[in-house]
Amino acid sequence: MGGWFSDRFGARKAMYGTFVVMAVTSGILMMPNGHVVIHQPDGSQSEHLAYSMGVVPFTIVLFLLGCAMGVGKAAVYKHIPEYFPDNVGSVGGLVGMLGGLGGFFLPPLFAYTKVWSGFPSSTFFVLFLLTLVCFAWMHWTVVHMLHRSSPELSDHFEAPNASIPTRTEPAVEATA
Repeated sequence: MGGWFSDRFGARKAMYGTFVVMAVTSGILMMPNGHVVIHQPDGSQSEHLAYSMGVVPFTIVLFLLGCAMGVGKAAVYKHIPEYFPDNVGSVGGLVGMLGGLGGFFLPPLFAYTKVWSGFPSSTFFVLFLLTLVCFAWMHWTVVHMLHRSSPELSDHFEAPNASIPTRTEPAVEATA
């Protein structure tokens, strides 16, 4: 399924969509219960809009988060041959190694944030922050790679129907 999104819309658009879905779902999951507190000018306060997420909605949003991660994984492996055509094997190995390190470092980080904050949902706050950092890093990296290699094509990358501008040489006038 994730490969279909990457093939149909392009790896970059699939990754942007993945980051948006991951940010929204982890943002929802990091605050599954709560209410709005309004502080009045006289010093009193009132609580409004209490909300609570049950098991079924929580499971559905968690499932969407997992699906977005799967689509993102497929999009990452579609990025590799597009951006690093001469180093597919080494970059793929590096991506796999970083994925393995994520599985090594994130569980203790989740546990430390739970102990530090006292909230079990702090795990999703870590995912939310990590998603935002990775989104910004990927966007900055891709934009700078495109601008450096061919600035005239930076707006046309992964747009199959876009007309690609051609470079025109200035006309040389013959002098007599």
